[in-house]
Amino acid sequence: MNLHERLLRAAELGLTVSLAPAEVKELLARGEPVSRGDENSLDLSVGELAIRLKRPRSTIRAWVAAGRFKGAYKLSPRDWRVPAAAVTAFIEARESAAPSPSNAPPVRRRRFRAVEREADLSAWRNCSEQRAQKP
Repeated sequence: MNLHERLLRAAELGLTVSLAPAEVKELLARGEPVSRGDENSLDLSVGELAIRLKRPRSTIRAWVAAGRFKGAYKLSPRDWRVPAAAVTAFIEARESAAPSPSNAPPVRRRRFRAVEREADLSAWRNCSEQRAQKP
């Protein structure tokens, strides 16, 4: 089984794949286009995904490593790529799991009692003077 067949099989199974630099060079040497040209087929980097989801890069890396994005793959030890379709599926799953505002229980807030008298900021002086006067 050659490299191209292995990658196709991994994509079908939704597995994460890491490639050696020689394997990447082999794929690029074929002269095939890296992307299909349409925006939805592009794979996103961790930084691009962090901007889109408004989360820190470390959070995105943890989510990708945990397998929350189907078909994500590594280019290097810290350089992940996530397919756009996996991002769309992730966002849709999160939106369907989030409760709508109309179904959410009301938030009970504590009420603070108003302070009737002003705080005596010089009370510490009175205490220290009283201690000095005691025999």
